[in-house]
Amino acid sequence: MQTHAEQPHVLRGWYDKANRRADAVMQPTASWIVQEVAADHGVTVSWLRSTRNSRRHAAARRHAMYEIARQCPHMSLRMIGNFFDGIHHTTVLHAIREWPETAARMGIEVEPLPQRANGVMGRARPLDTGKRGN
Repeated sequence: MQTHAEQPHVLRGWYDKANRRADAVMQPTASWIVQEVAADHGVTVSWLRSTRNSRRHAAARRHAMYEIARQCPHMSLRMIGNFFDGIHHTTVLHAIREWPETAARMGIEVEPLPQRANGVMGRARPLDTGKRGN
């Protein structure tokens, strides 16, 4: 058995820079995406993540949610909602579905979302109609 000092750094949560490939492409983070979208829309990050409902803030928030869903496929709708101070996952889904239409009205070009294994942006599963309990 290895002692704590002999265990690989990865197990302790450290990042071994020697194993990093020079040509590796880093995935954008949700924080970075929100900063970029906020700058594009002329709002601050704190305003973007707040619950303000003006059209300007709502459009920027939809854009950010869409871009996070597109560029961070590991993040679920619930994770995206939690990133925006606890927004419900169905609100995130609505924002993602509505952004292309909003962007078209604003004259912003939108890149399509990638298909996911479980359907388009986590489409809800059919309801279970079986009886539960007794």
